[in-house]
Amino acid sequence: MPKSRNSPDRRHRISRAQREAKRQRQLYIGIGAIAALLAAVLIGTFIWTDVVRPRQVLASVNGTDISREDYWHARGVNLVDQVDQYSYLAGVVGGEQATQYQNAAANAQTELDGLWGSTDVDQAFLQQMVDDQLFVQYADTLDIAITDEQVDGFILNRFSPEDAPLLTPTAEPTLIPERAGWATQTAVVSSLDPTPTVSATGATPVVNIAASTPEPLIGATPQALTDGTPAGVPPGTPGAGVPESAVATPAVSPTPDAAQALATAESGYELYRARAFDAANIDEDQYREWVAVPALARQEVTATLEAQLGQSAPQVHGAHILVATQELADQLAAQLAGGANFEEIARTQSIDTATAPNGGDLGWYSRFDVEPAFWSATSGLPAGQTSAPFQTPAGWEIVRVTETSPDRAFTDAQLTNARTVITDEWLAARATEADISGDIEPTATAGSTEFEPPVNAPTGVAVPAGTPPLEPISATPIVGTPMIGTPIA
Repeated sequence: MPKSRNSPDRRHRISRAQREAKRQRQLYIGIGAIAALLAAVLIGTFIWTDVVRPRQVLASVNGTDISREDYWHARGVNLVDQVDQYSYLAGVVGGEQATQYQNAAANAQTELDGLWGSTDVDQAFLQQMVDDQLFVQYADTLDIAITDEQVDGFILNRFSPEDAPLLTPTAEPTLIPERAGWATQTAVVSSLDPTPTVSATGATPVVNIAASTPEPLIGATPQALTDGTPAGVPPGTPGAGVPESAVATPAVSPTPDAAQALATAESGYELYRARAFDAANIDEDQYREWVAVPALARQEVTATLEAQLGQSAPQVHGAHILVATQELADQLAAQLAGGANFEEIARTQSIDTATAPNGGDLGWYSRFDVEPAFWSATSGLPAGQTSAPFQTPAGWEIVRVTETSPDRAFTDAQLTNARTVITDEWLAARATEADISGDIEPTATAGSTEFEPPVNAPTGVAVPAGTPPLEPISATPIVGTPMIGTPIA
């Protein structure tokens, strides 16, 4: 029998229009889901790249965080300065050095172009930022207070004319009599003999002049040079910003007065801001916090420590024999005890090729010039005594002390070295005290595994007695002063 039209099992018929509407609803839901997913991905990417990643903490010093964004800002300024410096110097020098500077500028520009948003970190520069915080945070332990006014003056002074600084440079202390006498003798010798040889009785060696690859810059200090000539390059040097034809009759420029110097500094800073701040993606406050204040703190701390150092210290004049093993050192010590000639053994057995030809002569050295273990083993020996073999990072040492002084004047090279050492020691001590966390370790203090002769170690033939100590000569262009203006391509 046929089922009734109203039977409950009769299938409900769906019209074509209803089916089409249903498919459209499903399509819209699918499109909406995809759009929501894409929006979530885009928002997530934005949050990660523009919010989370920049705020990632790379290091922390006593609670002061150095974020990835802070690193980008500071590193950007550093790279802008490098590009300017290396580009300018490439136009000053010639030959292979010019190519090296051009390559260095190109490398810095490449890193700068890809810096923002990058996860790459230059560990040496991040370590510098950690050290910067140590200088800033511990400056007050040396009674150094840094004010906003000081920072303002420091920034402008970096762009003032070289011959008219806005701030009075830190004066060198008056030379003690012995150092004053050396300075006078050096001037006399230099005027008589432009190529003096090196004393074998403790004089500072003359360094060979050779082209060198430019080092990466850290903490560059801008300085506006009104004639376009980098610091240390004589006016008239070909390519140095002054026509070569003007060398014979250089024009004499009057020294700017205070108002002119200030105007020059302000103009130079504005030019630098317009170029560097945009390239480094940094603003005024960030520049002060991560560039200017740390540089000023370093300057003030270093000056204070140098003033505390003085110009003399206990010193030893000795000679050494360096070998690789304790067994050989013991054998040589036995020969010396039996009357063997120390200088001859040093010449034939010592692996320190710098001093072996001179019988191991180290010249005069203070604790700042040698490894702590070396100073500890030799500073208490009387003149004429030979040490027992002792170990340093470089190997096994035997030292014969020829002279001692409880308070001998530094040579200029020794003073420069001592100033570096005391600053490094202060910084290492602060790093030990500080709460430092992150992907890097506190400032390393490990010694070298190669022996480095003291700066006064003779490396040449002797000159007549009474010749003053000679200072090292460097042909490396002064790097650390980005030029104000358009870099040379």
